[in-house]
Amino acid sequence: MRQKRFSRDEWTFRVLRRVPAGVFAKMKSFCHNCCGDRFNHLGYLLYGATSGVIRLQGSWTNAFKPMTRRWFCSEIVIETLKIGGYLPQHMSSVQHPETLYQLLQPQSSAGTAKSMRDISIV
Repeated sequence: MRQKRFSRDEWTFRVLRRVPAGVFAKMKSFCHNCCGDRFNHLGYLLYGATSGVIRLQGSWTNAFKPMTRRWFCSEIVIETLKIGGYLPQHMSSVQHPETLYQLLQPQSSAGTAKSMRDISIV
């Protein structure tokens, strides 16, 4: 919901196919409601330091009111996709971005590519 600069040229963005207007509105509303939430530094650190063995969702902050929920990139995207019904509710929201990419590949298409120099059309 905020303007973000994506500095890595190798990143590509995925576009979901056929998102009904009502589903999109529900997902967008969820994201708007998360504005102001902080970054899940602890969950991100534990996931990276333990190679994904320890997965601490940003909801850990619920025990420490008035802290807001915290997210890292793939975590909030997964929660949003679960709300839209694109991913199962029981799935852990703490996943590596590459895992998320692999999950979305069958139901999405490449949206934009910042760098086209390594792409060849056969």
